[in-house]
Amino acid sequence: MKVKLCSFNRYKIYPEHRRYYATTRGKVFQFLKAKCESGFLFKRNSLLESWIVLYRSKYKKGPLEDIQKNRTQCAVKFQRASTEASRADTMAKPNQKEEVRKVQPEQTIQAAKEAKKVKQASKKTAMAAAKQKTVKPGKVSAPRVDGQG
Repeated sequence: MKVKLCSFNRYKIYPEHRRYYATTRGKVFQFLKAKCESGFLFKRNSLLESWIVLYRSKYKKGPLEDIQKNRTQCAVKFQRASTEASRADTMAKPNQKEEVRKVQPEQTIQAAKEAKKVKQASKKTAMAAAKQKTVKPGKVSAPRVDGQG
């Protein structure tokens, strides 16, 4: 039992299930069903037919069991050494009172906001200075000779 492939959609064709089409040049095409044959005769592109497996694999359609996606490598997480705090500071953190722990994030937020305000103020002054430098006196156009202006 010889299994062949359809000339249009590359499906397997078992014996006694194929349709033949022979050209005048002597080339023989085999099709699984009339739908494949008519698509071939109308010169349709088989990759643009949504019911064909080649289209479905190309555009990633259908259930995930059919198409296995490549697994991406995940970054391995590991503990890094903290350069900001010493070991004694990190060991003392659990012993701190709750009030101190609640105040610390608020202080960092306020410090960041103040730094942002200072940065914006310096940016505004720089923009104002740039505007003053670029202001040029406007040109006064002379009246036109031909009388239209």
